[in-house]
Amino acid sequence: MIMFILLAILLGVCGLTVSLVGLFVLLRDPEKAGNRWFFALAAAMGLWSIVNFFGSNVTVHGLTEALVQLDFSLALFLCWFVIKFVGTLLSSRAGIGHSLLVRFVRWRRFNLFSLLANSALTIAIFTGSVLSVGIDEGALKISTTNLFYSYMFFIIGYL
Repeated sequence: MIMFILLAILLGVCGLTVSLVGLFVLLRDPEKAGNRWFFALAAAMGLWSIVNFFGSNVTVHGLTEALVQLDFSLALFLCWFVIKFVGTLLSSRAGIGHSLLVRFVRWRRFNLFSLLANSALTIAIFTGSVLSVGIDEGALKISTTNLFYSYMFFIIGYL
């Protein structure tokens, strides 16, 4: 139990630190798109690491289900923030501005499609259409549906 508390404190400090680094970068120059996407990435990463830890290690009916659903939902947006940050970073480098990744990330339809798809999958996750979470004899049990393959397609597609 003491190890769990120490790990939780350490992870909380790390998550907060990552989010604060993202905030400092944003406040340094909020006009730069790279700084805004880095902040979104850092904030999502800090939150996701904490949610993932507690969702995987705390088995309380109701709370565990919500944390695991939030974990899977944040993973979608985390992957999207990574590709947006990398694409924005590459577009600011000389000679790389016309690469396929940069053109794809700048494409407005990609942004709209990603936002709509991530939002639809998040709603599906929270309504139980993608996965269901249960606790069986004190252990976390996750059951997936066929829609989980669509979820995995998006996760892999972002990477």
